[in-house]
Order: sequence, then structure tokens, then C-alpha cells
Amino acid sequence: YAELYVIASNHLKSCFPNLKIGGPALAWNEDWLERFFENVREYNGGKNPPLDFLSWHWYGTEPCEMSNKGTRIYDIATKAGYEGFESILNEWNYVRGWSAEFIYSIKTIISMKGAAFTAACMSAAQHNPTIDMLMYYDARPTGMNGLFDFYTLEPIKGYYPFLIYSKLKALENEAEAVSDSKDIYCVAARNGDKAGIMLTYYAENDYLLNEAVTIECEGLDLDGATVYVTDEENTMTLNPVRTFKDGKLTLYLKRNSVIYIEK
Repeated sequence: YAELYVIASNHLKSCFPNLKIGGPALAWNEDWLERFFENVREYNGGKNPPLDFLSWHWYGTEPCEMSNKGTRIYDIATKAGYEGFESILNEWNYVRGWSAEFIYSIKTIISMKGAAFTAACMSAAQHNPTIDMLMYYDARPTGMNGLFDFYTLEPIKGYYPFLIYSKLKALENEAEAVSDSKDIYCVAARNGDKAGIMLTYYAENDYLLNEAVTIECEGLDLDGATVYVTDEENTMTLNPVRTFKDGKLTLYLKRNSVIYIEK
């Protein structure tokens, strides 16, 4: 594979200088990636062949593990002498196990817990500068599609983190958002007087209790903000259950829920 990569990348880059060349869609073994970089240099006369993007996969249950893997992948490539490349996680989803626990994993993907996991991964990756792109697997009519119903193609719970993220993207400017709880994930954006915040309570532990969350903003008055909740019983439903006092907004979050605050 290393020999093929060297031949193909050099030839394509010489013919189409603006074409992005990369790979290898690393599925799991990070030691393999280190050997790959060693081998391509060997086949390329001691020099690194073109690598505009580095693609890799991750399946698991904890968004922090996904983020940590992104950092390790980036470190391996920079240690090998590559700079300015795009790190692309081009396959990811919830998987607790590939054998006995795979049925649980598939059920989770199409559930509210799967939707919260998706939102939490988006938030974790947004805060990690070593990850440039995420490609959720899958939006086709397959068992791992957490966005649309397999038969009707109607949106299910996992569609809404993508809808919310598109609203944040439309605001253009990321705003600093920090959580002091390992199970509460947050990402925010702002454009002038308009702002949006996505809060996610995701827990792999199916027995954690619901939580009250207090949000404090600097430079933005959250009084009168619109709050949408997506959980087992609600889908982007206006949430009147909140208190605003001393500049702080307090919400009650159910385990595995996604909240969008719009101002």
C-alpha cells in the first residue's frame, strides 16, 4: 500500500497540482500509521510524498476518546514531518462493541441517547483544533443511520444535532463555551446581537440522574432567550421550564438530551 500511495500521490500531484491527495482512512491501529509514514518515505527516496489530508475512523462511546484520538493522529503525522494537512475523521458513530454488544449499539444509534452522543461528539471536536472535519457514518438507509427512519426516511432524534449545528454555523463566529461537568458538552456561536448555544447532556452510563444546569454568559443577556429541548418526549420543543436570576439562566436537563438556546 505504501508503494502504491507513493506512486499515485506523486503522479497525481504532478498532473493536477491543485488536487488534494491523502489517506489512508485509518480504521484502528495507530502503530500501522507510524509504519505507513516510515514506509512511504522509504519508497520515496527518504522524502515525504504529498499528503494534503489525513483521514481516519473512530467508533466508541465516549466523545473525549474521539477527541484524544484526533490529537494522537495529528501528533503522529507532525512527528513524521507533515505540516498544514487536514485531519479528517471520515467515519464515526456510537459503538459499544462489535460482537455481543453490537445490537445494543445499533439500538442506541437510532435512539435519543445516540442523538445526544452525536451532539456531544460535534461539540468535543469543535473544541479540538487538531480535528478539521467530521463525516458521520451513516446517512444512507442502513442500520447505522441515526438521522432518518429506515422505512419512511422521516427525521428521527439524531437529525436535530445536525440542524442545530447548521444554525450555529450560520452565525459564523464561534464564541467561547466552557463546561465544568464531564457529561455536559457545549458549543456556542454569535453574530452581533444574535447568538446560539447547544448544550448536550450525554452519558454512556444509563443510570445517571437528570441535572440542573446553570448558564452564565459574559456580554450577552440571556433573559428572554428562546430555549428548545430535544429529549425522549420532545423534539425541538419550546421549553418554558427555566429560571433567570442575577444574569444566570438555569435549565433542567434530562439525561441524554440536547438543548438549543437562541437569542
